[in-house]
Amino acid sequence: MRRVLFICALALAMSTFSSSAHAGDETLYFYSPEFGPSNLSVLTEAVDKFFDQTGVAIQFQPFARLADFRREIEANPPTFVIAPEWVTKRECIDRRLTAIVQPTRSGLTSGRRALMAGPSVQSAQQIENGSVAAAVADTGSGPEDVSMGRFRLDHPSVNVIPVPKDIDALLAVGFGQVDAAFVSLAQFEMLERVNPNLTANLHEIGYSQESPFPRLYSTERASAASVDAITDAFGRIRETPGRRMFSILGFDDARILSGSERTTISAASGCSFEGGAQ
Repeated sequence: MRRVLFICALALAMSTFSSSAHAGDETLYFYSPEFGPSNLSVLTEAVDKFFDQTGVAIQFQPFARLADFRREIEANPPTFVIAPEWVTKRECIDRRLTAIVQPTRSGLTSGRRALMAGPSVQSAQQIENGSVAAAVADTGSGPEDVSMGRFRLDHPSVNVIPVPKDIDALLAVGFGQVDAAFVSLAQFEMLERVNPNLTANLHEIGYSQESPFPRLYSTERASAASVDAITDAFGRIRETPGRRMFSILGFDDARILSGSERTTISAASGCSFEGGAQ
């Protein structure tokens, strides 16, 4: 009898320990249709290796769809987030997000998005009544808002085909499934390295727009020690597997933000969090 009671008590203790450990796990969520690779499992593998080697205990979760990203944030709020500015300003991620790491590419903190087309299309006027692929979020809006909004006003007869990521839009125009694609030029350059034959005949036809790279943000759940640990890891990104992680996203280095560079984004009005609305 005593043995049975001991086993039950041990099982209960182990269950309690497991639940506590899980509840204390820190998480990093990623969502960026502009810079997300076509295969998120490849990114996950690279990120896991990076954190394993740098000794950072954190669970990485990427998302291909905004709806999934939003649902998981509501169910299990993250400790850190990598997302573009348009997402951090619109979505109810936390009361305050603090930018702590800025990815760079050739020293730059932003790239360009533009309308790309095949050899038969020399200008946007040539795709009247045609189709354009663009990474449009589940809400019907996304990183294409400024330029694509202007494009839609100028060319209302063009059918905009929504796709999850920029790479999907590039593949669509590359294979001739659409007449043009509105994409990040950084993603175009990455596809060009991997499949030069597919991109050889693609060229820019206008509607260029500056696009800030997604940043790493800490939420209010992140402790000072956690922020120090993750920024220290990103500070050594060129010496670790993090270099491959960043190359998958189209970046080549990271700048650790400090002082006034650590800008804070407050939640949009109407957001509701535990303990009351924003």
